[in-house]
Amino acid sequence: MSSKLIILGAPATSKTEQAYRLTHELCSCLINPGKVLDKEVKDKTVLGQEIKRKVEAGEEISDDVLFEAIGNRITSPLCGRGRLFDGFPKNIEQAQRLDDLLKKNDLSINKVYNFDANDQVIIDRSEMISVGVV
Repeated sequence: MSSKLIILGAPATSKTEQAYRLTHELCSCLINPGKVLDKEVKDKTVLGQEIKRKVEAGEEISDDVLFEAIGNRITSPLCGRGRLFDGFPKNIEQAQRLDDLLKKNDLSINKVYNFDANDQVIIDRSEMISVGVV
């Protein structure tokens, strides 16, 4: 069975750590927006060159560019066993665009996990992360 998952949640709730674990166990393809953009740059694609120019100029990466990169990733043969979206989408507009992109590629989401923690735990973990403890 092909897994198609989304992991959401507040900062410092270990989303990415759990995403790596689940990817290893269930999927072959972790889709983290920052890493997807980095891969385009590393692979020196035309899109990657555009991303690099924008970053070097201090410009924001638009959702159009992000979705083009994500579209490239979700259709990769490496994603044949499944896709796990780490911390994405971040808002309703991105969720709607992701739904459209998945439908266009005859894909869907099986499950969404929302990681939650009380405010003090998030503050404490964020402070530990900022000083390099976690």
